[in-house]
Amino acid sequence: MHPAARLDTLGTEQAYVVLAAARRLEAAGHRVVHLEIGEPDMPTPPHVVEAGIRALRDGLTRYALAAGVPELREAIARSLAARGVRATAENVVVTPGAKPALFCTALSLIAPGDEVLCPDPGFPIYESVVRFAGGRPVYYPLDKAREFAPHVEAIAERVTPRTRVLILNLPHNPTGGVATARDLTTLAELAQRHDLWVISD
Repeated sequence: MHPAARLDTLGTEQAYVVLAAARRLEAAGHRVVHLEIGEPDMPTPPHVVEAGIRALRDGLTRYALAAGVPELREAIARSLAARGVRATAENVVVTPGAKPALFCTALSLIAPGDEVLCPDPGFPIYESVVRFAGGRPVYYPLDKAREFAPHVEAIAERVTPRTRVLILNLPHNPTGGVATARDLTTLAELAQRHDLWVISD
């Protein structure tokens, strides 16, 4: 038996390969400083642990609505509104991490042959989800000389009639680069001019 050929388009995230090696070293008694997957180096705050225990004791162990628990979606919408983003709970979908959200978004927006502008360096999953959806990643550089901020002109010159999506990752992981308000406005205008979807991760 053979799995579907599209699985060949999925790459691996090397951070987890490094994590496995680091855990082997720890098991052998070595002290390891983890820099691979971005996991916090502190324990979960006690009030969060207690809230989880309370939820289990209160019987909150059933399936939630597909878009997420309504109270959580409302809280997220309020948080977004406090930061100037117009959103209601109906605009919020809760996923168990970024990867499922990226896959769902890619499969919803990218058709075979579409081009997707991706940051380089960037989260390895961007390439995987683009290829899995049948698209072609087109990389725009993030340069140290610009403190890894997106270069609007470099992005603009990569737009073609086949470009469908622009992926932005700000603050950028792993470099920490950020964009100015002016650059974000220019990128928004670029996206509107070329009818591009923007995935802001």
